[in-house]
Amino acid sequence: MANTFRTIMAITIVLTLAGGGVGLSPRAVRAEKDSTTEFPGRLDGGGTHAQEDNGQEFPGRRVGGGTRGGCWGGPRPLLALNPINNLGVTAAAQPTLYFVLPSLREAQEVEFLLVDDQQNTIYKHTEWAEPDQSILAVQIPGEYLTSDQPQQWYFAVICDRENPAQDLVVDGWLQRVTTATLPPSTPERLPAELERLQAYQEQGLWTDAIALIMQLRQSHPQNPAVQAQWQALVATLGFGIFDAVLP
Repeated sequence: MANTFRTIMAITIVLTLAGGGVGLSPRAVRAEKDSTTEFPGRLDGGGTHAQEDNGQEFPGRRVGGGTRGGCWGGPRPLLALNPINNLGVTAAAQPTLYFVLPSLREAQEVEFLLVDDQQNTIYKHTEWAEPDQSILAVQIPGEYLTSDQPQQWYFAVICDRENPAQDLVVDGWLQRVTTATLPPSTPERLPAELERLQAYQEQGLWTDAIALIMQLRQSHPQNPAVQAQWQALVATLGFGIFDAVLP
């Protein structure tokens, strides 16, 4: 357990003290249910969530907890752009996860961990987020992913290296599948890219669909069709209550 995520252990200690000495394991802490309301629909507003196909949910947190203060200085919380059941599915060789950064008072270190089933870190990425930065993408090297097996990850804004309980943390799961048929990428043709977005949804490749819409927002920031897809994503993920502060 030497590599167990520092923040999870700190939260465990806090909850243990708050519970009158009854210890909570890291797994019990992570299993706290995400209270975000579920909204049926795909990115295009029709059909059902890809994650509803098997009805399985995974313990996780898509909204970073903590009280305002420290390094969090505004209305926007830390958000993981992940499905409601906390499991993202990808067919990409090196998938990318996206996080909405909280309103920061100053530059802060952020940390991403991919762990094995014993909570040992198998991949770690750290960088600094600037106060005016609203989105951060983490690309995971393919050699750290096991095909067709869910793997857990953690993402934290490190507010105080000496006090891990102050960190803002989200966590979830990622599964790489090998049976999906990937449509070709044609970044120069927006209609084809929107069709590819639809294909990702139909195959349940939720992580890939999120990554593609984020890329399209960057390359076509003023396009109405792309903006409509983004708004549908916000509603589908159940983040509509944060719509006013999302980038």
